[in-house]
Amino acid sequence: MYGYIIKRILLIIPTILVIWVIAFLLGKNAYGVDGAEAWLMYNGIDPNSETGQKAYMEEYERQKLNLPYFYFSILPNHYHPNVHSIPDRKEREIVETLQGEGCNYIDALVFLNARRKVIDSLSKTSADSEFRNAILFSTHYKDFKSLNQYSHKFENVSSSDFTKLMESVEGLSSNKSQYFTPKFIWHGADNQFHVWIRNLFSGKLGTSITDGRQVTTKIGDALRWTLTLLVLNIFFTLLISIPFGMWAGYKPNSGFDKISQFIWMVLYATPVFWLASMLILYFTSGRYGAWMHIFPTPGLWYMEPNQNWWAFLRNNGAQLILPVICLVANDIAFLTRIIRNNVVVQTRKRYALVADSKGLSSRKVLFGHILPNVLIPLITIIVAAIPAGLSGSLMIEVIFNIPGMGRLMFDSIQAHDWNIVFSILSITGLLVSAFILIGDLLYAMANPKVRYHV
Repeated sequence: MYGYIIKRILLIIPTILVIWVIAFLLGKNAYGVDGAEAWLMYNGIDPNSETGQKAYMEEYERQKLNLPYFYFSILPNHYHPNVHSIPDRKEREIVETLQGEGCNYIDALVFLNARRKVIDSLSKTSADSEFRNAILFSTHYKDFKSLNQYSHKFENVSSSDFTKLMESVEGLSSNKSQYFTPKFIWHGADNQFHVWIRNLFSGKLGTSITDGRQVTTKIGDALRWTLTLLVLNIFFTLLISIPFGMWAGYKPNSGFDKISQFIWMVLYATPVFWLASMLILYFTSGRYGAWMHIFPTPGLWYMEPNQNWWAFLRNNGAQLILPVICLVANDIAFLTRIIRNNVVVQTRKRYALVADSKGLSSRKVLFGHILPNVLIPLITIIVAAIPAGLSGSLMIEVIFNIPGMGRLMFDSIQAHDWNIVFSILSITGLLVSAFILIGDLLYAMANPKVRYHV
């Protein structure tokens, strides 16, 4: 058994690492602001002001954004080994653009130095605004080459500085690469991914750009709601599915079996969003009669920080009934049919016929002999249902305004709050892998044959 456990753990580690690498790279390349700019915006600092630019570069280095992304890089030969080491956003954008156009990064750095000197001179004069905008906002090589047309339109910029600027522009084209020969660069542990993994284990996932709260705090609060829905969903699904499915399978084609199959088929075919909408419309207001106002209107949800689970259910139980009904409806319909079909198969096997021939009661045959064999495939189904719950029942959480993982993910994507989005992806990947491992172990315990075939 221990050998089987070790094998499963060794197999699951690469999966988790791949998920984390994908989540990290998606977070770094997603559209939106970086962590330093998000910090400025939250603190009300204009990133384009002189103070904002200085604060940006300080925050950029404090958040370790100046480190390379990964342990190694495979880049074209003329690319900068670590373009993220350039703290100025505009200069970093210029280098990245020029590299993409085939310019050598060394020539790009020489150009940036010359450009910086001219900008410093311009900031002290009332230079022609057209020239000023051209040098400040140009990014492509062809735009920089056209700067020569402004040579007679500015004042108090030394001719030597302007000459060096134009010479550096010419240098950009002299060493252009036409073939992108790759080079391998080893960065070691001093990289952003390593820092990110270290922060992931220590619970330091940064801050949300929407409200400045810690990512771990927001995800922790949302996870409590999602786990509550998940536990209630699994509990009521098993509580209803097992006895109904067992009895329908033990008495196939009976009146009970036919009626239950019809009911489960209707539930399974009912769209969850439609069911949720109808329940809210008819049973949370007195619009169609006071007698139909059974449940409170979905609104604000609140969970006290140190509140125990039973106290939470007591305070929010009435509001949770409709969401749980919507979550359970489809799952009960699916699981009951699976159990019913498995019981039909098991009742035709020899061990069930022998138990029945010994004169055992239907209850003892059904729950004492058939149930243990039916539960083996159920382990796989139940464990597979947990990831869906952990990722958040998005539709239900949005419709009922429940602040769970799905709702948090939905709101964060709309707000481009990628710290939240990809942290949820990483944590969910870890939890799902852990539950799959637990499911494999439970399956091996229930069916010893599994251990010898893996």
